[in-house]
Amino acid sequence: MTTAARPTFDPARGNDSKAPSFQYSARDIASHTKLKFRQPGQGTPAEIGDRERLKEELRQAELEYYEKQGKTGGASDRLLTTGDDGGGGDPDDAKRKQLLNEAEKMAALDKEESDDDDGGNSSSDDNDDDDDDDDDDESDDDDENTAELLATLQRIRQERAEEKERQEREKLEQEAAQRDEEAMTGNPLLNIGQQQQQQNRDFSVKRRWDDDVIFKNQARGMDEKPNKRFVNDMLRSDFHRRFLHNLGLANFGNESLSTAENDLQHPRRENDPVPKFGWSLQGLPVFGPGSVFQGYVELDLSQTLAMDRLRLVFQGQERIVPIEIRPGVVRTKHAPLFGIQHILWDSKDGLRSLDVGNHKFPFIIQMPLAQYPPTTTDHDWYNCTFDITAIVESQCRPSRYETILTNKHSMMYMPFVETRLLKKPLTTNQQYSDLQVATTLYSLAYVPGESLLASILITSPTFKKSLSVSLSLHRTITCLAFDDVPDSILLIASTETTLPPSRQDDGDSSKGSSVTTTYTSSLTLELPDMLLPTFTYGKLSTITYRLCLSVKRKGALSLWANEIKMDWPLTVGTLGLHTPSHLSVYSALMDEHQSRPVFMHTVEHDDELPLYESARLPDYHAATFATPTSSCATSLHHF
Repeated sequence: MTTAARPTFDPARGNDSKAPSFQYSARDIASHTKLKFRQPGQGTPAEIGDRERLKEELRQAELEYYEKQGKTGGASDRLLTTGDDGGGGDPDDAKRKQLLNEAEKMAALDKEESDDDDGGNSSSDDNDDDDDDDDDDESDDDDENTAELLATLQRIRQERAEEKERQEREKLEQEAAQRDEEAMTGNPLLNIGQQQQQQNRDFSVKRRWDDDVIFKNQARGMDEKPNKRFVNDMLRSDFHRRFLHNLGLANFGNESLSTAENDLQHPRRENDPVPKFGWSLQGLPVFGPGSVFQGYVELDLSQTLAMDRLRLVFQGQERIVPIEIRPGVVRTKHAPLFGIQHILWDSKDGLRSLDVGNHKFPFIIQMPLAQYPPTTTDHDWYNCTFDITAIVESQCRPSRYETILTNKHSMMYMPFVETRLLKKPLTTNQQYSDLQVATTLYSLAYVPGESLLASILITSPTFKKSLSVSLSLHRTITCLAFDDVPDSILLIASTETTLPPSRQDDGDSSKGSSVTTTYTSSLTLELPDMLLPTFTYGKLSTITYRLCLSVKRKGALSLWANEIKMDWPLTVGTLGLHTPSHLSVYSALMDEHQSRPVFMHTVEHDDELPLYESARLPDYHAATFATPTSSCATSLHHF
């Protein structure tokens, strides 16, 4: 039997009404719910009572003192009284006391401000005499004291008025003299000679009498020192340049971080080009996935250089440079591709210096079999760089090094992008009004420097004038990191030609058959040598190309015109052969060690075989430099 029909103590209610929640504004909540009491020092009743009691005790003690001395009259003037007690005194005494206080204050002010010491002394003497007379002669007449106080007050007021008048008179005289000076010398046309004398005034330090004698300071004043300038880079400062000059490194390079190009070269190419594997563009070596390149850091010293190690850093990075998409909104992002370092030389034996001479430190780097973005440095908001930096350091602390010399060399990297011919030419037909356009392309993938070939066939039964045909290549760079950054579209190459008509009969013209006008031409477009390849696997951006064809025609007297447009996606590659099957892209690799270059053992063989002797076998050995293996390379996360 079910229990669903049985009554319950509480009716069934929904979950929303069991424990409703309420929201209150902070202004509706009661505040200041606690009374604030006076703290010590804020006039509490106990403190007020103590002050009144102390004042009463002082008043009583003073009264007792004057009663013992028998000076009731003088004691009444000096008692501590409140506002209530002062109402019942003698009016003459109160007036005399007020005049006395005012005279004392005026005398003190006059003593501080006035330069006349006699007046101050006389006023103080008068006050002292008045006090003595008041203490000794209680029977003197109050009218005489009042008259004397009034005379003193009048004299003080007169002296202060005279002093004020004297100061005002001096101020007026000074202003009048200043106006006269400005009127005489303010006009530059009236004192040209004085201005020239001031401009030609020599502020140089005077020489000694023996500075210009023979065999002493003969070249003084001949060399002009450059003005001091501020450079926000310690490696480019004048102090650093003088420091390198003292070491014998006087030739400075402007391409790197103000290091000596002849003293620290990285890498340095000889007649035999390095690397031995790869290709080149306009004489510049290009590296790709799996490339192995070698070089050396050359350090030519004319003096002993105090150093602790020579470090080589190889890093790749891509970034969105700061771009303002609208006022106040800037987009930027940095994404490192890899970073490795290798110690080419360190002071293991405790000799923290490198001797005078030419020193070469070879290295070999192997690129991973992974596709990176191509080297891009000429775009407005996207850059991708691969740099090798040689750094000479000196240890200033147990775990901290100071940079002495540095030099950066940029590498050109190109991914493997396969190009091939089409098995069958691509023919595209399009009709607009009475024009029939047929375009034939033989390939949609080209290598920079090649010529793009296309053929066009246009037929029209009615139009019999010349046509304008143009073929252009456009590059589009799309930002993947931000959606609000517009695409960058650039015209790479274009060609334009004019096609004249050629008549062709479809049948017997005597029977009134129609005549068709035909336009035929072969189009050729030269691709630049330095052209970025197509890549669509990037994390921050992609590079694509489109081939556009345009056919324009105009009517009689150019009253009307129309245009036919056709476009195709085009691939700009780097290889004319198949890419390796196990080639991967960097954005798809989960393990960062798979997408990093490695340093290899540096092995240099002799130029010739050892001499053969019939008595014993030759000693085939190679000079091997003691360099760490690729596993010793340390990844750099912050540069």
